[in-house]
Amino acid sequence: MVFTQVRRDPADPARYLVQGKCNYHKSKNIRSFSGTLTVRQVADLSYPGFLRARSIQFSEGIDSVAGRTYTARAQLQLHEAPQANSGIFEGEIVLDFYVVPGQPVYYVYVFDREGYVDELPTRGGRLLLRGNRRNVTTGQIKAFLVAPEAAAVAPTIFKDFMLDERMGQVNPKYAKLGWGDYWQNDEWWADSPKPHLSL
Repeated sequence: MVFTQVRRDPADPARYLVQGKCNYHKSKNIRSFSGTLTVRQVADLSYPGFLRARSIQFSEGIDSVAGRTYTARAQLQLHEAPQANSGIFEGEIVLDFYVVPGQPVYYVYVFDREGYVDELPTRGGRLLLRGNRRNVTTGQIKAFLVAPEAAAVAPTIFKDFMLDERMGQVNPKYAKLGWGDYWQNDEWWADSPKPHLSL
């Protein structure tokens, strides 16, 4: 899943209008979607030492006293473009982030080690999307879980995927659907550019 456009709704500052694409089973079954993200809560996030450690690790000069860590929660509703077996996603987006005066807002994440932190709302994965997708043709409902960091969702997906230091091993029930490997450097969401030069 990728968001290709996010813009604030001029009529409601807590609501964002989004567009994007999702890809099923690595089969190039790419579907466009549009919908909304509505921020429901922004709360303090207790992650003692994060800003100081980040300042030391990256020599960024972060003011660990003035900086603050937060969690934002938003309601998610996305509708795929109408076609057979299109779906509606409904759920929640959770974002852990920090704010330091005079610096860009950025994600809170787990660093200096691999893994996840159960105490963080995103489990240390920066961003977490979870909910259900309803197939509008069949009515079938399936859970979805999306995160930019595999370790953040690993406890949920270990029954289906094995993650090791270099590569993942895919459960055969998913391999037969086109998931032959864990990592693939393929920007499937990018529209193919037309060449500007003819030879």
